[in-house]
Amino acid sequence: MASYRAYQVGKNGFYISGLDLDYAEDEEAIEAAKQFVDEYDVELWQGSRKVALLLVQRRYWEGGEMGNRQATLEVIRRAYEARGKGDLDGLMAAFHQDAVFTLMGDKKALEVTGSAHGHDHVREALRDFISTFDFVDRQILSEVVEGDRAAVHSCIVVRYGPTKATWSADVLDLFTFKDGKIIELIEFADTAQIRDVMSRSPA
Repeated sequence: MASYRAYQVGKNGFYISGLDLDYAEDEEAIEAAKQFVDEYDVELWQGSRKVALLLVQRRYWEGGEMGNRQATLEVIRRAYEARGKGDLDGLMAAFHQDAVFTLMGDKKALEVTGSAHGHDHVREALRDFISTFDFVDRQILSEVVEGDRAAVHSCIVVRYGPTKATWSADVLDLFTFKDGKIIELIEFADTAQIRDVMSRSPA
């Protein structure tokens, strides 16, 4: 058995309350923590290791918003599918002409972080990512849509092309939509982990 703690996170980012959980595997702890998700998001931790971020699942029934939610998630899922296949054209079909893509992090520590503005520059940035990092698998842990914005928390299996090093990573994607396309994507990942993998010499 391992000890976990689930925290409800208020809108200001501060923890509201916590719940201790004991489970043998992360997956079991995540399922248990989902019961703690109510009007607040939940972070699940094991000691100093963040296991998962569980976002509130909100429903939209009025004014056709439920349909908009499904359409938004379908665009995201198609984009993820294209990314997994290394299909740059399919991936870019999801982006608005004025799109902005940002990988959050310190550019001084990791060169690949930063923003790309405009369809052509986003395409160039994502082409470089596709040629360098293979997304072997993706498990969507939670997703929420509010109007023209969406947040998706995934666990992905990544393979670094030059060394074939493979690892699992949590990624949070924040989307903004315009005219049914992604106008902005902000991605949060463990850039320290990426830097470490990229700094290793090929075996």
